[in-house]
Amino acid sequence: MLELIDLKKEYIVNKKNGIKVQALDGISIKFQDNGLVAIVGKSGCGKTTLLNMIAGIDKPSAGEIIINDEKLSKFGESDFDFYRNYYISLIFQEYNLLNDYSVIENIRLACRIQGNNKELTHQRAQDALRLVGMEELAQRKINTLSGGQQQRVAIARAIAKDSKIILCDEPTGNLDSKTSQEIYELLKNVAKERLVIVVSHDREFADGFANRVVVLSDGRVVSDQTGIVSGEYERVKEDIQINNRKKKKGHR
Repeated sequence: MLELIDLKKEYIVNKKNGIKVQALDGISIKFQDNGLVAIVGKSGCGKTTLLNMIAGIDKPSAGEIIINDEKLSKFGESDFDFYRNYYISLIFQEYNLLNDYSVIENIRLACRIQGNNKELTHQRAQDALRLVGMEELAQRKINTLSGGQQQRVAIARAIAKDSKIILCDEPTGNLDSKTSQEIYELLKNVAKERLVIVVSHDREFADGFANRVVVLSDGRVVSDQTGIVSGEYERVKEDIQINNRKKKKGHR
């Protein structure tokens, strides 16, 4: 469904002196229709730039993005509007919710932008809230929720929008480790039916939850591992915990 071919992005940081920065330097990745893909790497490696390219927020200096056999380079503004409304949902670190609106109103609004009628919009919003365990808080204002609850609403909004691709930019950057794990479990469940791409510096998350881990460095892919099984990761962690408990008992 989604393919990146030799993507490059160059920024001019000083026009007077002609100083340029190569944010992306020949990225080629082909994605399946579903699954949780983690794109990881240090700050400045090109992760967020790549996400913005996929979202249609920014355009590459060279290379091609193909969605369902169509090239984004051929898109006009109306095509990009359609693409962002129907193919893409974005989940940010800062949540980007409307604080003065209720939980369910935030989700309804995203569905209404797609042109859905009120009845379908309401049903989708309710179904999405049920999936993220937030149905009882549907009428609460956003500014009364915790960070973890707000991120769940952001995920529910993406689910209700029924986009083919969900893009997440450091979605747990403001959350504690326990809440982060809950959010990643939720994203992993969502990824059973659609493509979820998560940009993160957290390699532990990637190894623990993602079906595929793509590592970037200096704007290039340096590693691309498919078939990572989170259950195996959890089994190893459990074995370590059991062995540690046995060692502690042995020292008594």
